[in-house]
Amino acid sequence: MDERPALACCQLVEPDVLETDAALFDCDTCAVAQALADLWPENVVAWTFFHRLSSRLVRDTHLAGELLRSYTADWDPDAIADLIDRLALVHDVLVPVKQDTAHA
Repeated sequence: MDERPALACCQLVEPDVLETDAALFDCDTCAVAQALADLWPENVVAWTFFHRLSSRLVRDTHLAGELLRSYTADWDPDAIADLIDRLALVHDVLVPVKQDTAHA
């Protein structure tokens, strides 16, 4: 039985999973890869950069600011603001704010 359809996209797993179980992932049948193929190029950049920012190494070493600065070093301010807006949207979708139901 093929387990791949039940697994997460390779873009959403830790690198060590890819190193040990790469054969479990198939981009041709991946819903995430298919969705990314339909995105505007600037949204693909934001998606890809979001996952780089979200890596455990970047979180654990507090490198997000440095990574953003180095990645956008030669960008104009409007392009940086656009990337930040797109990153915020990706973050809001993937990491929604938990609603406090106690005060609702």
